[in-house]
Amino acid sequence: MEILGCVDISPTWILWISVLFLIYAYGKRRNRLFKDAGIPGPEPVIYIGNFHQMIKHGLDFDNKHFKQYGKVYGVLWVAFRWSMYWIPTLPERS
Repeated sequence: MEILGCVDISPTWILWISVLFLIYAYGKRRNRLFKDAGIPGPEPVIYIGNFHQMIKHGLDFDNKHFKQYGKVYGVLWVAFRWSMYWIPTLPERS
């Protein structure tokens, strides 16, 4: 199949390019969940989310983000979407 009379490309390559684009578009759309809802948080990477930040910062990950984004923020770790909440003290039951 010729495109614009100068490039000869097979339908298989067009199919592969289309599938890869759809996979990329799905990953980008999935990462916009918290942004569309107005929940602040770090920008996730496609398909791995914020997992690399958790490994890099270790146990200080939550404290760093609570200071930066406030009491409520959203995190995407691989396939799980988490909303993090900071509760300073829990009321005691009597």
